[in-house]
Amino acid sequence: MYDTGFFTNSSVEAALVVKDGNTNGLYFKPGWKILSSRTAAVTDEEHRIAYRVGWIDANNNGKVDVGIDMVDFHFMLQNSTGKWSEKHGQQPSINTNISDPSTFSWDLGTYKNFYNSSTAYIAAKVH
Repeated sequence: MYDTGFFTNSSVEAALVVKDGNTNGLYFKPGWKILSSRTAAVTDEEHRIAYRVGWIDANNNGKVDVGIDMVDFHFMLQNSTGKWSEKHGQQPSINTNISDPSTFSWDLGTYKNFYNSSTAYIAAKVH
């Protein structure tokens, strides 16, 4: 069993994503950071990412049970147009007309608004 906040608090998870981005030199450049908002400034080297987590407590025990509960995370990437792209699992990535991921229903298959945590924003650097 895991601490519920580990999988359900987007701020906790985003901090781990930033840590990995700053230490995984094979794919990423150091300098990842949490942004204060969707409109916080990014440099020409940075990509703005929106991040959320979702959790369904299948056995209603108030704790995350990996393998029993439904737990997942999802990213969106802001394009140069200001709109956002996303990719689900093995499906191809898609460009959307989403202008504000914080007000959009992030669905997982038939689960409407599955990714229901607050939206965390990250500035990412890649090679």
